[in-house]
Amino acid sequence: MGRLAVGIVVVLVLAGTAVAAASIPDASGVIHGCRSTKTGVLRVIDTDAGQTCSKDEAALSWNQTGPQGPAGPQG
Repeated sequence: MGRLAVGIVVVLVLAGTAVAAASIPDASGVIHGCRSTKTGVLRVIDTDAGQTCSKDEAALSWNQTGPQGPAGPQG
């Protein structure tokens, strides 16, 4: 019975992670994160879910896709 319980917990954790990751980036395609000013550790946050950076963190934001590059030569 112990292995079954561990299996169920693993499935629930993975399902929760998939749901959390589904809302990052936000609706505008922007990824938000926080960088610890003490250790430099970065964590991604979901601003749509109300997550914010702490007082010991600096807020960072970046686009999921970069700017359009120049067209390549005709093939």
